[in-house]
Amino acid sequence: MRRKTGLPSTPKKQPPRQRRQLTSELRQWFAAEIAVWPDDPKLPLSWENVVARGYATHHWTWSRSGLARIPEIAAAFVNARRS
Repeated sequence: MRRKTGLPSTPKKQPPRQRRQLTSELRQWFAAEIAVWPDDPKLPLSWENVVARGYATHHWTWSRSGLARIPEIAAAFVNARRS
C-alpha cells in the first residue's frame, strides 16, 4: 500500500484562542475614552473607532459586541452620542 506524502496522519490542533478579560480598570478606561471623545469629523465616535483605540493603546483586540454588552461602556456611548 502506498503512503500519501504531505498529509499528516493526525490533524493539527489549534491552540485555544486567548481572550482578555475586561477588568474594572479597562472598563473605566473605555468609558472615560468615550466620554472625552473629540468631536472630529475625521474620527467620529463609533464602535469600530473605540475598538481601534483600545487596540492602539493596549495591543489587544476586543469585539464591539462584547464592549456594547458592558453596561458602563454602553451608557457612556449613549451619553456621548446624545451630546
